[in-house]
Amino acid sequence: MGKFKEPFGLENMTSTKNTTFLERSMASSAFSPDKNKGLMLSGSPGSTSWAFALIDLEAEDKEHAPYAMSARGSWAAISSTDQTLHFGLSGSLRMLDGEEFEVDERAEIHSLKKVVESGSIETNKLLLTAVDFSWVGGPMSLQSEYMNADLDAVNSNESITMNGYYFQMSYFLTGERRNYKRGAFYAITPNSKKGAWELTTRYSVLDVTDASDGSRQNTTTLGINYYYDDNIRLIGNLLHSQSSVSINGSREGNGVGFRIQYLF
Repeated sequence: MGKFKEPFGLENMTSTKNTTFLERSMASSAFSPDKNKGLMLSGSPGSTSWAFALIDLEAEDKEHAPYAMSARGSWAAISSTDQTLHFGLSGSLRMLDGEEFEVDERAEIHSLKKVVESGSIETNKLLLTAVDFSWVGGPMSLQSEYMNADLDAVNSNESITMNGYYFQMSYFLTGERRNYKRGAFYAITPNSKKGAWELTTRYSVLDVTDASDGSRQNTTTLGINYYYDDNIRLIGNLLHSQSSVSINGSREGNGVGFRIQYLF
């Protein structure tokens, strides 16, 4: 009981300290619930994990009483020192009672202006669903998620369906592997005092074309990570994005991001 991150999605449940890229994917950022107040029950019997949360959502309008129920389950079909195979399923039913919901994403660059927008929609009910998969084999890993949002609007003409997905791959040149436990990934520990080098790539899509002013965006990222030790990491990302609509006179754009991260 308290304020916590709602159980939803693999990338969302992995701390930003341990995610592979500078930013989470567009779909994860758009649809994954944030930290909210409520009650959560969870467990991790054997190779599975589960969590269920009842959430009291904050209301912008005092006459509204929004709430949500969110749940996630995961199964490690393979979990050994050499290999991990994970599957996950998430859902969140959000009874918004007329509160507004919107998607406004920056295409995986935090400093970029919002380029994928649905506009604010007064919403009766929002159903979020997600499936996720990951495989780790030694220094190589694959990960993917698909997310869907069915929005029941106060004005039935504004009811829409939105979705998004991503696929990513990473490889440690220095032989490390991603650490998995109970349905999420944790910190990397370099094998030597020289640190660890990781090559990464991701293809990401967010589609909100059902909205009156919505669009579809896809972003391809190439990246490199250097882990100096357990606490210091350097992250570099090169991104290329394409949109279904013109933004500042163009439907394509490039970006570069870099971060020095220190973990306390």
